[in-house]
Amino acid sequence: MEINDNEVNETFPKEKLPTRKRSKPNSNGDPSDSINHGESSENVLTEMIGVGTNIINLIQQREERYQRDVEFRETQKKKE
Repeated sequence: MEINDNEVNETFPKEKLPTRKRSKPNSNGDPSDSINHGESSENVLTEMIGVGTNIINLIQQREERYQRDVEFRETQKKKE
């Protein structure tokens, strides 16, 4: 049994992709000076790295606090 292209297209219509938005022009009307995709991606990446660093710092602080608490409890038990 052969399937021709028309049957395939009727059964599975082509999916239309959303239209791409053009970059907005800056104040002088030139869109080439506005932030391009690469710069925007770099900014997002920089922010993500900063957030990740903050999370790691918070985890390290929590672990240090936990270790101090454990040491304090051990010294209290030895005194008793």
